[in-house]
Amino acid sequence: MATLTRMKNFILVLFVFAIGLGVGGYGGYLFAGLKYGRKAMEGVRFYDETRLLAYGTNAFAAYFYETPDVGVYEFRFPLSQLD
Repeated sequence: MATLTRMKNFILVLFVFAIGLGVGGYGGYLFAGLKYGRKAMEGVRFYDETRLLAYGTNAFAAYFYETPDVGVYEFRFPLSQLD
């Protein structure tokens, strides 16, 4: 009788351990996805900010060195890209 109780306890502990291992593995998977997803989004944001900086630099140069119409167009074009 005592052997049967020990066997049930062992199976129960093994089952709880397996569930904990599964939940922990899934949590690690989610954490890794969030971590690397955030890094990817920071890369995209950096690219967008770099592109906007280039637009602003071009607009500034066009405003001073081109006709006023070209300068105004260069200032408005980046604003249309923000939508």
